[in-house]
Amino acid sequence: MECQAGWTLIGSSCINVPIASLITGPLLVVLGWVVGWHSRVAFDNRRRRLDRQDARKSVQREAIELALRWIDPMSLAIMRAESVTSAYLFRRVDDNHFRDRWPKDLSAQLEALDLPVHLRPYLPEHTQQRGTGILSMFHNLYYTVLETDRSDMNQVFETLEVSFTIRRTIDQLRMDLEHAHVTTFE
Repeated sequence: MECQAGWTLIGSSCINVPIASLITGPLLVVLGWVVGWHSRVAFDNRRRRLDRQDARKSVQREAIELALRWIDPMSLAIMRAESVTSAYLFRRVDDNHFRDRWPKDLSAQLEALDLPVHLRPYLPEHTQQRGTGILSMFHNLYYTVLETDRSDMNQVFETLEVSFTIRRTIDQLRMDLEHAHVTTFE
């Protein structure tokens, strides 16, 4: 099949070239606008999602930094407790000296460093419970020391092991919080 002058054969139809060029120009403009609009919407959505992630990580970072402040008082308290516990269990000091030197202010120190309620959900899972558990272990150690038969070396070493367990638990909490803090920058 042949087309008349000014017409072009496309498939099995003859199309007027000037009319086709009039139609394709605006169609390409509209198509370009749709593709550009879609790209812009996708870019804006991605930027908003990344901004929300950055804001969340910033709040997580703040919560973890506040929780890391618990570690120093806990570490100092367990060092003091281990020192006076060892002296008491090996009969270098008496009950009164033990009671006087025991670090009684840990609860008050940690209470002063407690996280605001709105930041607690941003802590790694079980962090608050682990901190409370360490405090509970610390208080239990005090009574365990006083109840230990100092003439029974097995009991003495079991009691000392409790204090070492508390130290390891504090160290593990520190490492976990530091790791979680680093991951907020990824």
